[in-house]
Amino acid sequence: MRSLRWVLVLGALAAAGIGLAPSANAVPAFARREGLLCQNCHFRVPELNQEGHDYLLGGLRERPLPAERCLPRQAPAPPPCDRADRSVLGEPVPLPSGELWSFMLSPDEVFVKGEEPAFERGALELHVIAPWNPNWSALAAYAVELQAGPSSFDVVYGQYISPWQPRFGSGRAGRVLPFAIELNQGGPTLSLSTPVVLEASPDTGSPWSPTTLLRGAEVGLLWLPHWAIYLGAGRPILEDSPGNRSHTDLYASGERIFDARGDSITGYLYLGQASLAPDAPLQSFSRWGGFGNLYRRNLKVIGGFLAGRDHDLDGVALDNVGYFLTAEQLLSPRWAAYGRYDGFRQDLSGGGGQRTSGPTLGVVWWADTSAIVTAEAQSLATSGAATSRTIVVALTLPF
Repeated sequence: MRSLRWVLVLGALAAAGIGLAPSANAVPAFARREGLLCQNCHFRVPELNQEGHDYLLGGLRERPLPAERCLPRQAPAPPPCDRADRSVLGEPVPLPSGELWSFMLSPDEVFVKGEEPAFERGALELHVIAPWNPNWSALAAYAVELQAGPSSFDVVYGQYISPWQPRFGSGRAGRVLPFAIELNQGGPTLSLSTPVVLEASPDTGSPWSPTTLLRGAEVGLLWLPHWAIYLGAGRPILEDSPGNRSHTDLYASGERIFDARGDSITGYLYLGQASLAPDAPLQSFSRWGGFGNLYRRNLKVIGGFLAGRDHDLDGVALDNVGYFLTAEQLLSPRWAAYGRYDGFRQDLSGGGGQRTSGPTLGVVWWADTSAIVTAEAQSLATSGAATSRTIVVALTLPF
């Protein structure tokens, strides 16, 4: 039996940025600190461009821009091109402490066919960025669930950047998401949904997925805008894990950037262990694959591929493989459209396999920076289950 679900999400982001990924939203504190328009770092809010990628990789600091690419935020703000020739990465801009934080409020109304409408108060989130000097910075996102009451930190980390040269080093520690995932559809994006392969958990009982946060540390060697290499280790933050023992996972990524537009390819490897039961031995799992970004004047194309192997409680190897391809087209200063196709297959612990595939289409409308409306339709067919058809309409009101 096919199900048709209509979902209406009304989000009001109080004094906050625009976007759905709390780890790297278009928070006003970023633009206020740098004195730049959002378009400097966003293909379209909240989708990041290469400058936005570099801003995160460089420790929440805007690297010098060519004069013709500098867009002042507003007339009273000092033109950012005045700082374009600075030789120190992230030279602090004098700002009151209030310019370094933003709040986010996101209530929603959910309509499901055949059920009573349900109003959800959503979450109140606090985003803080603190670039202390040219070398040290921190980012934190704290959320209070207004419906259920619990509160928790999302992404929280401190970062060290070596003195700015064509090549520099980076160190990051705290609650982190690997940059290879965050910057390739696991973080801020125009779409309201995440690619299936990035949010799918193995059929072993473990709640882990590629977008699971880690409590750990990573080191990187970068030469922007040419390449970036990262090695990291950490313990997955799995509140619903059936096991009670901690374990340390390892990951590595390498990105090759081909030009200033941001055309790039990224390789990714993740090696982990899962606690599937309190007294059972740890079971190993792995993910490997790659991502690609292609930019043209008003078009961005993102593709990803991940494959892996999980082991269940009996030690049986379960393979999985998935991919996605996303295209985002700017139609005008106020309109954009996007489409994504997902494909995913995984072995089941009871034998056999399961396939999930289908398209996602969306359209986005901006009223300057005062409102954003996104409408997304998704149809996912899963073997042995009903086809899921979902429509999501989201209204975002920053103030």
